[in-house]
Amino acid sequence: MTPFLKDLADTFYSVHGIGLKDFCFVTPNKRSGTFLQKYFEDAFAESEPTENDVFVMPEIVTITDFVANLSELVVNTRIDSLFSLYKLYSKQQDAEIEFDRFRIWGEIALNDFNDVDMFCVATDKLFRNLVSLNEIATDYLTDEQREVVETYFPSSMRRSESQSFWRYFNNKSATGKKYLYLWEIMNDLYHELQESLESRGLCLSGYAYRRALKRIESEGLKALPYKQVVFVGFNALTTVEYRIFKAVKGIKVELQGSLQSLGDYYWDAAGEILSGDGYAAHFMRKNKKYFPSKHNLKRSSEVSGFPAMTKIIACPGNTIQTKVVAEILSEIQSRQPDLIKSTGRLAVAMPDESLFFPMLYSLPSEIEEVNITMGYPLKITSTFSWMRLFRVLHAHSTREYGNPCFLRQDLQPFIAHPITRVLLGSKICQWIGEQIRRRGSFTVSAPDILNFLDFSNWAVDSEDEKREIAELEKS
Repeated sequence: MTPFLKDLADTFYSVHGIGLKDFCFVTPNKRSGTFLQKYFEDAFAESEPTENDVFVMPEIVTITDFVANLSELVVNTRIDSLFSLYKLYSKQQDAEIEFDRFRIWGEIALNDFNDVDMFCVATDKLFRNLVSLNEIATDYLTDEQREVVETYFPSSMRRSESQSFWRYFNNKSATGKKYLYLWEIMNDLYHELQESLESRGLCLSGYAYRRALKRIESEGLKALPYKQVVFVGFNALTTVEYRIFKAVKGIKVELQGSLQSLGDYYWDAAGEILSGDGYAAHFMRKNKKYFPSKHNLKRSSEVSGFPAMTKIIACPGNTIQTKVVAEILSEIQSRQPDLIKSTGRLAVAMPDESLFFPMLYSLPSEIEEVNITMGYPLKITSTFSWMRLFRVLHAHSTREYGNPCFLRQDLQPFIAHPITRVLLGSKICQWIGEQIRRRGSFTVSAPDILNFLDFSNWAVDSEDEKREIAELEKS
């Protein structure tokens, strides 16, 4: 079976040859762009070029980079955006609010702001309607009026859960006022954040899409100086992506002696599952209808359905899966060594990023090179877990006689953490942990920890303890 991207590269090279330098191929991610570039190189090599043939690679970008370039702004980092929103929010508060308390709500607000832009929602109307929803859902009758009405209409006046919810927040309590105040300032926060970031040449990812769409609609070919913009391998489109595709499709250019649409679209929808009438092909049917392809790919006739054999192996745990995969790779290495060496023909897909390092350590020694196309989130690193333990340790700490005092249940996992063992030494951490366990107290103060390390204060009885202390003093 010919890979989708190889079929695409071969088709375009057979039609346009080495004249692809003014084409732009837009892919969903960097991985597909990397393979598409390789397949263009292979297509050029397989065409047996002469010494005078020079192939200038077409521009291959991800959709994120494509819209970022059009927006003329740099997509800001999540952390910086969160702090920028915190500063703006703090200015509107009478009392100072701690960042830790704001962080969770701030993360939700950033997600909402991105969704608003990705689905091209009119922000002023949306946030105004959210505030007005309180007035619509509010139970405005007094208790006396309600008793009279319920005498004649007992069933129709039962409160729904949403009405009870809004009625609770309609009172004059501090909690109710704060909750409603959040909705009232959402629209201002959205616009102030976008303006603040834009003044620094930055933006949120969703805003980059919306700004790119406006530029395409207003400038046309001036914003996209290409012979063709080819969108490759997309599936379910957001509203702003759909409108970008539609805007590019509406731009006309002269190509091969005729006036054609600037946009060209190719969908990886081979096989009966994605090309049939089932629900799985819902988005593909819509995409093919509104954004057809200019060239027919051979691949659709080669794919008949699922692979001939699918093997499912039960494992008692996630980490064991990596050991099983290593055995399978070793078998493939012994039977088909060329398959292991060839680029892009064998892939290992993992459901969880936490399996990345176990999988990497389990790879057979015969496999010398691998192409890693996944990220490794900070939240599952040792550094993140160490910082979390450190934060909890200090958040729960108290002071006794002017000295910091820590909970034993917080201190023990912090001392046992690998990073702490690297910083202080494994033997020192093991000794401190043992002394905390022997002491058995609920809390441990900072002077207590220093006393644990003053070995002259400890009476030792056995020769083993003497040797252990001697080793600790050396470390």
